Amino acid sequence: MKRPSGRPCPLWRSGPRSPRARPSPARQCAVAAQTTGLDPYGHRFAGLHLGKTKLKKGSDYQRSGNSLTLSAALKRLLGSGEHGVRAQLDVRFARGLPWRVYVASADTPVLQDATGTTDSFAIPTASDGDQLATTESTYLDDGSNAGPHAWTSFKEFDDAFAADVAAGELILRPRFFREVEDQRPVELTFHFWSGDNVTYTIVRHGSAVAGTAD
Repeated sequence: MKRPSGRPCPLWRSGPRSPRARPSPARQCAVAAQTTGLDPYGHRFAGLHLGKTKLKKGSDYQRSGNSLTLSAALKRLLGSGEHGVRAQLDVRFARGLPWRVYVASADTPVLQDATGTTDSFAIPTASDGDQLATTESTYLDDGSNAGPHAWTSFKEFDDAFAADVAAGELILRPRFFREVEDQRPVELTFHFWSGDNVTYTIVRHGSAVAGTAD
């Protein structure tokens, strides 16, 4: 599949600690101001830090209500070079643990056609600094849910699918194929933290599986 053209793009990815910031990554191919949701749950905002350096309100960031916008600092943090996480920021509050926000450079992930079996199926993937957030699975003919937990289109991470960043692969587990109908095309939608969604089609023929990049 042809790789999309364009410059590396910045994204936000919120960290795992509360008070909670809502992950709302903004993505543009020119380095620009980026905004994420921020819900302090009544705690007083005490500042934004890069390591031991306290960033300056106004020139480095703006806070308005429950939104935090990184402005002039973004280009400095991203710099140039490979895709991936470029900086970790700490959002500090008067009480409690800081909230981590990661600033990264990413481009649209590119998936390749693949063949395999229901016991071993992996999709070659150039993630280009992005990370997989979740996966949806529906039958192509009528849009109904496919795979395990048929009440939802969203599949369980590491039970039905997984991502091996080091190997450059998105993996579908045998558990997923046990509940996929034979010879009925399935459309997968891979949701990434940047906000990009990439679709992919698979068809099971007995124990053989073929995948096609859309």
